[in-house]
Amino acid sequence: MAARFIKVYTAIARDEKIAELSNDAARWAFIAILAAAKEQRPAGSFSSRKHLEACVSGTVAKHIAELLRSGLLAMDGDRIGIKAWARWQVDPTTAERSARWRATHTQRSETVTITARDRETGKQGYRETERFNSKSIKAPQSISEILGGRK
Repeated sequence: MAARFIKVYTAIARDEKIAELSNDAARWAFIAILAAAKEQRPAGSFSSRKHLEACVSGTVAKHIAELLRSGLLAMDGDRIGIKAWARWQVDPTTAERSARWRATHTQRSETVTITARDRETGKQGYRETERFNSKSIKAPQSISEILGGRK
């Protein structure tokens, strides 16, 4: 299985809610819960507090109450999860959605230099620059098409 990653900001220790936690063990508990929450579907939440406790170690689980009081974790019915998940972790579909948008909304224009012997001017080595949309170019089907019908 490929490694999965969580995003941790370099300034996380100075985040207001993180800095106000009682100790470094509570801060580490939040990081450990972030990592466990990334593996959940949907990402960022657990089906219950009991489920969260089963996904993390006992030393991490003992800080859940403090993380709830601080507002870093939140209850939604039975579910418990990272409050403001999108703030802490990037949407995993961003790259895919961006690629789809670029594929449909951008046209790549390329400049190609064509050298031809026999152009309308009849000059040998005549150079012509054409601009084209790369999506409109089709690969030749046969060698005769490449040679322009000559054999």
